[in-house]
Amino acid sequence: MRRIASLALPSKGLLGGFVAILVLSFASRMHVLEGSAGRCRLDGAQIEPLRIVELMDHGAVLASFCSYGCARAWPDVPAGASWRVRDEVSGAPVDAEVVLFVQSRVPSVAARGERIHAFREATEAMNHCEQFGGVRIANPLAKRPAADAATPGK
Repeated sequence: MRRIASLALPSKGLLGGFVAILVLSFASRMHVLEGSAGRCRLDGAQIEPLRIVELMDHGAVLASFCSYGCARAWPDVPAGASWRVRDEVSGAPVDAEVVLFVQSRVPSVAARGERIHAFREATEAMNHCEQFGGVRIANPLAKRPAADAATPGK
């Protein structure tokens, strides 16, 4: 009897087990990805739709955050990126460079102790200030100069 060299193929049971593991790993990854929608990229907290802060680049959302504090703490902000927030009154998305920010007694993200609100219209911002003891503040998402650039001669 003559032996012909052949490659040993795995048994059907072993192959079936491998396919099952592969399918389960893909399914669990999809579950994780679906579960991350609506969650803060920094701390994983659930994001209230009115409070979402989005890091944008060329019209695409790079990351979403539950608060201004989480957005400011994000270490990976590309040079040309911008921020998009929600108008306090309408809930419409607005570029953070064109809104008025107000800090008042009213909690915005209570779990983080944050009291910052964004308004597209100046009259709405001033009304909020009057009603809730607020003050206008600078854009909390504005780029800050590097420490070395701020101190010449170092």
